[in-house]
Amino acid sequence: MTRPMTEDEWFSPTDDGARVRHAAEHLPPRHRRLLAVGLCRTVTGLVTHPALAAALDVVDQYADGRVTAGALERARHACRALAQQSYDAYRRAADTGGSAVAAHACWDLAWAVSFAATDPLPLDKVGARALDAAVQARTGTTGGLSATSPEFHAAVAAHLSLMRETVWEVAGNPFQPPRFLPAWRTDTVTALAKQMYESRDFTAMPILADALQDAGCDSDALLRHCRGEGTHVRGCWAIDLVLELE
Repeated sequence: MTRPMTEDEWFSPTDDGARVRHAAEHLPPRHRRLLAVGLCRTVTGLVTHPALAAALDVVDQYADGRVTAGALERARHACRALAQQSYDAYRRAADTGGSAVAAHACWDLAWAVSFAATDPLPLDKVGARALDAAVQARTGTTGGLSATSPEFHAAVAAHLSLMRETVWEVAGNPFQPPRFLPAWRTDTVTALAKQMYESRDFTAMPILADALQDAGCDSDALLRHCRGEGTHVRGCWAIDLVLELE
């Protein structure tokens, strides 16, 4: 049995694997699923592939109970098929001396999305495959860089930082549950949060902070999160509080 994390460890930029395992063990199922999607979406340059984008949309909808388990399974199979196609393309490129990086990175990300669509959800495997895909895309190599090279370590550190922010974005601070008063849930606040959640366009988060403050919100943690510069994803703990999603 693993030792529980402390609050200081949760916010420390070390042992990201332990943080993901803690999230997998303590988050509700919907949050775990949306976190898996968020981790896949950190690999921004590769999520533009139509099959991966479509599969992530299905997983998003499944988390909210909008599609069936059958739709989730079809998305998983589509990703596994893409993974096989990408691996075949990688082997062909490697055999002919062509560039194989994009195909290999797509292979890893296709597996990550496939795991995101798997039940039960292996969150650690989602994170590991997404990290591999991102590092390949950042370094332009499938592993030719030495694991001790500055380029490799810079790529890993940069992407781990993105993944860390995504975990905090969805899980917040599990050691101090946020406080939210019903009076802060005005029509304006609710409309802003709903529009961002449905569109996955979170550019209005600072406006949401202003609307919350106008409603009397005095939660520093909530207002700071809405005004912060980090990337927001569906499953954002602040949006969920407003919309009473979980």
